[in-house]
Amino acid sequence: MSRVNEVIAHEVPEGVFDTYGIENAFCNCLNSEEATELLNRVVTEKPAYRNAAVKKVCSDIEKDFLGCHEQLVEDLTLRFESADHRLRQSLGTVLSRLSEVAPSFIEQKIELFFLQSRYVGVRRRGYKIAARRDKLDEQAVLKAWHEHSDYEAAWLITKFFPVFFLIENIKDIEQHFTEGWQFARLYLRIAEVQPNLLPRLKDRDPISYCYVLVKTGIEISDDEAFDIMESASQDERFGLFVWSLGKAGKWDVLKNIDSKLLEIQERRAEQLMKQHGS
Repeated sequence: MSRVNEVIAHEVPEGVFDTYGIENAFCNCLNSEEATELLNRVVTEKPAYRNAAVKKVCSDIEKDFLGCHEQLVEDLTLRFESADHRLRQSLGTVLSRLSEVAPSFIEQKIELFFLQSRYVGVRRRGYKIAARRDKLDEQAVLKAWHEHSDYEAAWLITKFFPVFFLIENIKDIEQHFTEGWQFARLYLRIAEVQPNLLPRLKDRDPISYCYVLVKTGIEISDDEAFDIMESASQDERFGLFVWSLGKAGKWDVLKNIDSKLLEIQERRAEQLMKQHGS
């Protein structure tokens, strides 16, 4: 019996509750070819050994990427098509781990494979790989965005694509966002080139608008700050608004807020009680 088959057939003796890491130890005895064979098999045959096998293969790859490792990636991707949800999860986890230590061309291959999937959970793995690479594969991300309109694609576009692209596609990008910090990130980049678009942000999210003004060094008048203050005081991010005013040097506006803190607090408490039906 081969050593791989012995590992597959291994059973913990009845009554043993601590194996002292013997699964990892067995895996560490295998050579690279044996380890890749084991990992290819334990994904379905012996899930309990999966983590140990992944660690061993990743350790081997970091030392020397061999043909058996490239074949392993090929085999795992081919199994996706007929895999059920549970197996896809396992295969995706293994490929994600391998992508972290594999050479750049293999990392890119896994990324593209994930991004081309019809399953959003698989595509999300591809976006994670894309985000950490030294150079974003803009074509692959853009293709996934056009085909699936994933939020993760819109976020990568916001962070890494040229500003002119953000300006041209601002409406399509905005529709993927719901949180102020997302809009702030988008408009921080746009303001570098076209600050006249910032009123769009003010209409959508006045607090993020004030934050972007401060971060980009654009002046906000006292009148404008006072206009925003009323609605901002009922927002859970009111502290961010106050911080922005401090950075902008809005002493008089802050003094006004200081005089109304108790009123603001009481209105906020009342609002929360209504929201929670109390």
